[in-house]
Amino acid sequence: MGAAELRNGMPKISGQGTANADTIKALTTAAFFDYLGSRLDRNQGRGQGDDDHVAVTDLRQQFVLILSNSALTWVQGRPNARADTTLTLARPALDALALRQTILPEAVKAGSPRSRAMRKPEALFAMLDTFDVMFEVVEPKKAAK
Repeated sequence: MGAAELRNGMPKISGQGTANADTIKALTTAAFFDYLGSRLDRNQGRGQGDDDHVAVTDLRQQFVLILSNSALTWVQGRPNARADTTLTLARPALDALALRQTILPEAVKAGSPRSRAMRKPEALFAMLDTFDVMFEVVEPKKAAK
């Protein structure tokens, strides 16, 4: 399945209602991982647990993403030898993955990220929920029947 199919045939992930590309690119890497954590579908995350090491090469940053108890958290700067996955990439490649402009196997073929245990990062991105940022804050009172 190619990136075009993901953008056209799969559920919206990002940049199509949840946040736009400019918003994603403007986030610091730490805020980006907070954003991903806020989008984790707790039902899909239930029973899942792993640690993923993410090295953002162009910014010289290292993070450990921790998926536990239906929550995604992160720790910066402490590589974890027990990490299930190691993902090494530049920040633009991370943004493209989150925006579903590419998929991990295509990005690896293009030489962007390097990954050990490639299935894990794809599974994490698949657990992200999509919501409309333009929701009704106050709804009109419904008429009585």
